[in-house]
This record gives sequence, structure tokens and C-alpha cells, in this order.
Amino acid sequence: MRQRLPHVNTGQNRLPDLALAREELPSRGREARTNQSEPPEPRDAAIPKILNLAEAATFVRCSRAHLCNIINGKVRGIPNLPIVRIGRRVLFRRESLEHWLHEVETAGPKRFAS
Repeated sequence: MRQRLPHVNTGQNRLPDLALAREELPSRGREARTNQSEPPEPRDAAIPKILNLAEAATFVRCSRAHLCNIINGKVRGIPNLPIVRIGRRVLFRRESLEHWLHEVETAGPKRFAS
């Protein structure tokens, strides 16, 4: 049976030391291999083509719960949001979200009588 050693808390956080050590190492990643004459990648390349619910909510800048309400048709005056369901999983194409946002912008605010 292995003995457990008592935990000793020195009060020092080693994470900054590791961060400094990483900065000192030469880069072996993609940046080191790319040619400086290549143009930088567009910002859209950082956003994946297929988004899950949390990523889509971040992209649209609303909560996941509100996005679920939009999907389920509980928000009046908002057009249908195109989704792909795989079992319980809800996925969104980035282009569809961009088109949907444009559609919502052009529709403008709608007033409903109470």
C-alpha cells in the first residue's frame, strides 16, 4: 500500500513560472514555419463553420436559454433560426447564423399590441 505524503502549501503559484518558461522557448509551431510574405488569415477563420449551442449563443451575443427560446419559437417577432439536430445535440452553421442575423436586422423592431 502506498503512503500518502502530507500536502505542503508553500503559498507560491507556479503557473507564472511556467508561462515565462514557455515564452523563452523557441517557437516550433505554425508561426515559425510560415513565410512572412503570406497575408494573415481572415478573422472569420478563427470561428468554426459548425457551432454548438454555447458557441452560437456567444456568436449571437445572447444567453443559451434565450437562444433555446428562439429555436422553440417562444420569442415573438423573431424569424426561424435554422438548426441541425443530431439526437439531442443542436448545431448551427456559421453562414446560416450570419444570414439569420442579417434577416433579423432588416426586419427591424416589431411592436405587438398587448
